[in-house]
Amino acid sequence: MSNRIRILSSDHDNSKYFFDEKLKHALEVNQSITCFNGSFDLFFGYKVDSVDVDLINHNVTVVLHEGEYLNLTTCPKCGCSKLYLHGTTKINVADIPFLGMPTKLEITRKRYRCSECGSTHVIEPEMKIDGYKMTRRLHSYIASKFTNVDVSVASIAKDTGVYWNAVKDIEKSSLEKKFEYINTQGVQFIAMDEISVGKHHQYATLIIDAKTKRLLYACEGRTKEAIQPFFDLLKKRGHHTNILGASMDANAGFASIVKDNCPNAKIALDLYHMVANFNRIIDIIRCREVAKIRAKLAEESQTGKVNKTVSADLKRIKWITYRSYKDVLSDENVREEVKALIKANESISLACILADELRMLWRDKLKSPEEIRIDATNWVKKCLASGIKEIEEFGRKFTKHIENIIHAANLGLSNSVLEGCNNRAKKILAISYGFRDLKYYFLKLFQAFQGKNQLVKS
Repeated sequence: MSNRIRILSSDHDNSKYFFDEKLKHALEVNQSITCFNGSFDLFFGYKVDSVDVDLINHNVTVVLHEGEYLNLTTCPKCGCSKLYLHGTTKINVADIPFLGMPTKLEITRKRYRCSECGSTHVIEPEMKIDGYKMTRRLHSYIASKFTNVDVSVASIAKDTGVYWNAVKDIEKSSLEKKFEYINTQGVQFIAMDEISVGKHHQYATLIIDAKTKRLLYACEGRTKEAIQPFFDLLKKRGHHTNILGASMDANAGFASIVKDNCPNAKIALDLYHMVANFNRIIDIIRCREVAKIRAKLAEESQTGKVNKTVSADLKRIKWITYRSYKDVLSDENVREEVKALIKANESISLACILADELRMLWRDKLKSPEEIRIDATNWVKKCLASGIKEIEEFGRKFTKHIENIIHAANLGLSNSVLEGCNNRAKKILAISYGFRDLKYYFLKLFQAFQGKNQLVKS
């Protein structure tokens, strides 16, 4: 066999002998050097001069040259046959990893010159894919690695020795072909929310199928202009009348665009966002009351300082007030002093009780719309009679959302599924250390959120 193997390693590297024996066995038994889904003997028209395994720099170089059957007979420019050899040129082409190391093909090609037009030409290797300095099988190998959404571009670039931008372009083009068509047939309930994609209030809007957890649309921004193309697509396909419900937060823009484009859709106000807004009110009240208690305790104390135990109890109240009031009082893990502190403070106690009643409005699925409307109206009256200006203001704003709360309770819609998707989206963002290309990021989200039952194009 003419193949020559060079092992590049230090004299003291014990791994030299392992690779030496493995390569020797591959040549003796298979008469070729096998690597994953092919062998070096598959380079049709080219002959292998040597295989250099560099254990110091952790890479493999396969030296090839054109065989005697690869010859250029006519000039590609003028069509004449007056060609003569005009030296040689080398090209480096990346190939799939061999022995777990990045592999490079160093191909020596004959250069031809035309005696008529003076142009020079070489024969492009058939195994090389257009637009990249890599083999076709390496291109397929990289694309197959991204079936797992948690695989990072940097890790594949390191394993294959290919530039980061090239690996990213391969995955992006593969995802663009896969998600070129998004099926909207059979979609009845949607959930809408925005996610942060960068500093300085950069947001993107996600729309998913609330039943299958499948991402339907993603765009930069949260304005009507950014979201309108999705509803234009629904109208074009005649699916806009199929939408029966849309879950969202109190974003007026989201509600307006759904009402304008989906005549049969009912707006369902999400429980999580409304309770989160009310918890901010509780936090304002807590901070104000804690400041009063601290000042009072400091006055009563001879040293002018608040007791450390009492100070710690005051800090714990923040997280406890986010829980159900009844659960806090019945929880054995909550110290009695903290429970007494909450009971003794009328403002915090009232806010916690109102928060419990607010949560119950979304859980009355068995009640009729009229019964839910009465409960919501009574809750607003309690807010207005609380004597706390923040709660009173919240109650006045809450009045215009009562109908949407009734829809949420009756339809059983919420953004809980989409909030879970948002956490997954943040993880993808963290793995990649951010995305400079938002379109690529959205394609990764489509890959991650393909739903329980992926619909096919009809």
